[in-house]
Amino acid sequence: FDKDLYFPQLEINSREEAIEFLCEKVVKKGYASEELFANTLEREKIASTIFANQIAMPHPMRVCAYKTVVVVASLKKSCVLGNVKMQKLIFLLVVRGGDMKYMNSFFDLTSKTCVG
Repeated sequence: FDKDLYFPQLEINSREEAIEFLCEKVVKKGYASEELFANTLEREKIASTIFANQIAMPHPMRVCAYKTVVVVASLKKSCVLGNVKMQKLIFLLVVRGGDMKYMNSFFDLTSKTCVG
């Protein structure tokens, strides 16, 4: 986690707008390549990364990170993704290739912690 990559009360209108904003911040800090946004949208087209608890955890389809970071945004208002109402919390996961082995543990921990 990086305190400069926490965005409380973010005002956005769509999933794409939120992902683009967060990806731009990561790329600007030099933590990922310019392909981050396109790779993340590509992953979202395959399957939504919204958990049953309505927390979104988008991440890129392919590794494009130079540094592993979790970007956190709390949304000022909910937005709709298809027919699913997305709650007010997004974790953008940007993971370096060598750290991919920790992804399942992170998903397990956050999905159990955030439910209910």
